[in-house]
Amino acid sequence: MKNYIKRTGFSIAEIVVSIAMIGMIIFMFSTILYIQELNRKGRSLLQAHNLIVEELESLSDVSYEALAATNCPASNPCAFKYVSSNFNPRSWNIVNQELVFSTSATTPLDNNLNGLFFLAGNGYTNFSLTASTTIASAATSTSGVGFVWHYQDQKNYYRVYYTNLLGSTSDPIIVEKIVDGALVGLASVPMSVSSPTSTKSLRLDVNNTSIKVFVDNILKVDINDPRFISGPIGLLGLNTQAINTSTNVRFDNIQISNIAMCCPVTYATNQSWNFNSSPVAMPTELQRFGLYGLTDAKSELVIEDAGLSPLNVKKITARIRLNTGQKVELYTLISKYGLNFR
Repeated sequence: MKNYIKRTGFSIAEIVVSIAMIGMIIFMFSTILYIQELNRKGRSLLQAHNLIVEELESLSDVSYEALAATNCPASNPCAFKYVSSNFNPRSWNIVNQELVFSTSATTPLDNNLNGLFFLAGNGYTNFSLTASTTIASAATSTSGVGFVWHYQDQKNYYRVYYTNLLGSTSDPIIVEKIVDGALVGLASVPMSVSSPTSTKSLRLDVNNTSIKVFVDNILKVDINDPRFISGPIGLLGLNTQAINTSTNVRFDNIQISNIAMCCPVTYATNQSWNFNSSPVAMPTELQRFGLYGLTDAKSELVIEDAGLSPLNVKKITARIRLNTGQKVELYTLISKYGLNFR
C-alpha cells in the first residue's frame, strides 16, 4: 500500500475521502430512485382511489330497481358479480341495433386485448354461446372479433376469435389460452368463407374440458384443454395496431344456452339479446360499470344485499389491486327509499 501511495502520490486520507464520496453518491442516487418509486406508487394509489370514487358516484345515480335487477337474492349470493376490467368499457355502444366496439380508437393491452364485455353471471362451467359477428373494415385489418370464457383475470383466460388480416378465405379461426400473461396457441383453422368482413355466426360449445367452435354452423375446432374450469364469459374485441376510425367489431343475436354453473343461477337457463328495443338501450342485465384506466391492475365491482331490512339496502363495493400488491377498497350503501349512505 505504501509503495502504491508513493507511486500515485495519493495519501491514505485522500483515498478514504474518495471512497466516502463515491459511497455518498451511490447512497444519494439510491435515495432518489426510492423516492421516485414511492411517488409512482402514491400516484397510482391516488388514481385508483379517484377511479373508485367516480365509479360509486355513477352508481349513485342508478335506480334501486336497476341495481336490484342485476343482483341475486340473499339465498343465491354468488350468482351475480360485476367483474370490471381495464379494457375500454366505454367504447361499447349500441349502433343500428347491434352491440359495437370501436377498436381503432384504443391502445391494446397485453396480448392485443382491446375490448372485453362480460355477459351476465360469473360462474360458468359449461355453456353454448352463439352470436352474429362482423368485422367492419374497408380494408384488411388486424381487428379481431370473438369470445372469452373461464376468465380469471387479465393474464389468465381462454379466447376464440377471427381477424381480417389476410382479407381472404385463408383467415383462420383461432383458439388461445393466456396463462400468467403468456399466450398459448390451441388451434388455428382456416374459416374458408367467402368474405372475412361478412357477418358470420360464431358458436362456442364448452363442456368440461371439451371446446368446440362452429362458424356458420360448420364445426371448425374440436379440442380439449383442462387449464381453467369456470369463470365469466364475454365478448372480445382485438386489435394489434391503430388503423382507422371506421374499424369496429359488431355483435348481434347473442344467446347463451346449455348452462351449468359453479353456483346457483337466478335467471332463465337460456338468455338472448338482439338489441332491437325501442328506444335503443343497453339491456339492464348487460350494463357494466368499468373501473378503467389502470394498466395491469385487477379490479372488481360487487353489488349485494346489505341485509339491513326493512330498508332493503344494497351494498356496492369497488376494489382495485395494483400489480405492486397495493389495494384500494371503498363501498357505499343505497336504499330503496332513495337514501344514499356514504
